Amino acid sequence: MIAQIEQPALWIAIGGLGITWALLIWSWFARKREMADIRSALQTTGDRPIDQLLVEHFQEKKSLEAKVDDLQRRMADSEAWMDKAIAYASIVRYDAFDNVTGNQSFAIAFQNSKGDGILLNAVSGREQARIYGKSVEGGNCDNGFTPEEKQAIVRALTRAKG
Repeated sequence: MIAQIEQPALWIAIGGLGITWALLIWSWFARKREMADIRSALQTTGDRPIDQLLVEHFQEKKSLEAKVDDLQRRMADSEAWMDKAIAYASIVRYDAFDNVTGNQSFAIAFQNSKGDGILLNAVSGREQARIYGKSVEGGNCDNGFTPEEKQAIVRALTRAKG
């Protein structure tokens, strides 16, 4: 004897099967649409296959990364060199002697951003002129500075910090 299935349970089973089939058909159409989009994208690559284009893309990317690395290294080298380069100068004119006017004497400082460089002091009198040179490290000198020399150093360092 065949087991009898009650009518409400039968309708529930049929409804479940219908919903399952509807979901399967909807999923199939969605995947079909996605595959059509992928095929469309692949066909617009021209005469060359997509795998060849990808290989070329990754080779170009690797080449560009190497160039960027090289530029970063060169930039770091340039910045290190520029820190040591004499880039700031200042001149202070003054009267070295009471009987000589016109600010004929001067102190001039040439420095890098760390305060290293040279200082030249030209002292002019009526009958003679003398030029003195000093090595400057970190804004200081073993022999000390005259007030005019110190002013030239400070001005140059101010430009370096500004």
